[in-house]
Amino acid sequence: MRKLNPFNDKRREAEKKLQEERHKKRVAALKGARKDKKNKADKKGRNATYKKLQDALVDSYKAAKDKLQWEENLNNMGDAEDDE
Repeated sequence: MRKLNPFNDKRREAEKKLQEERHKKRVAALKGARKDKKNKADKKGRNATYKKLQDALVDSYKAAKDKLQWEENLNNMGDAEDDE
């Protein structure tokens, strides 16, 4: 490759250096974002919303299960009356 592009090694070194710099900046930005008060407040809000949705989902499934059980009991009572 050196015969075709004599500056390939320099280009690769420069590219590697840029990637390392971008990585360092990204790590610093993520670390700063974790400690930011605004981001913590946002996460707290998201967690509260998620918990509300999960609780509603659990309640919904419980209500559906109770209704199915109630309907099954009604059918069983009807069957018991027919047998007598």
